[in-house]
Amino acid sequence: MSGSVSPVRNDQEVAAAPPSDSVRTAVTLLVIVHLFAVVAVMAFWATRPITGNATQRESFVERLHNVSFLTGHLQLLFQDLGYNYFLTQADQLDVDHQFVFDLKLQDGTKREATLPQPDLWPGIRRQRMQILANLAGQRIGEDGAESILPRLTAGYMARKYDAVSGTVRLRAHLLVPPENVRSPDSKLSDPFAAAYYRTPYEAQMLVRSGQVSLLKAAAAGETAPSAGRAPRTSPGTPPAPGGNP
Repeated sequence: MSGSVSPVRNDQEVAAAPPSDSVRTAVTLLVIVHLFAVVAVMAFWATRPITGNATQRESFVERLHNVSFLTGHLQLLFQDLGYNYFLTQADQLDVDHQFVFDLKLQDGTKREATLPQPDLWPGIRRQRMQILANLAGQRIGEDGAESILPRLTAGYMARKYDAVSGTVRLRAHLLVPPENVRSPDSKLSDPFAAAYYRTPYEAQMLVRSGQVSLLKAAAAGETAPSAGRAPRTSPGTPPAPGGNP
């Protein structure tokens, strides 16, 4: 008795079988749509003027960017960002700031915290916190305004860590001047050297009934810097080559 015998497929052959044509088609289509969305948003930011004109007719790229499906897709993946980068002028508005908190907790222990945190994820959250800290730095010296953002962030930290008192400092990280980049002195060429950090704002935190008030410290420059910290002067010109910071 003769007849055809179908080949027997073992488990390894079944596991190694490629996905079906429909699955591959669907994945390819999703990849193409994603890449198209990324190119569309990059084209939008690249062609968008710094100051918009309300009377200007909406371009094709702008209409494409405003498609709800593409916008929602890019925002979900944190990719609807500005891709138009500009040269820095290295002035006070270009200085990155960071909130530094020295907290005394309810149980008597102490804790240091920063905002934004270096490992904050996703990256878009850290960028937004960085914008908040930079905005606080731009308000330094404005009566009635310079303590608003430090007080709000101090209240957030006090509630988060159950703090009863502490200190909030706004630390500025200056840029290395071009003439110091190739300096053999590491105190001048190292972008993370203490000479390139300033503390233009410092205040004591007073916590009462869950509310935080700030008592601003002496003007920056009147307080001697503690060991291991940069001199507490307002953001300005970094140290000159060969000079003392």
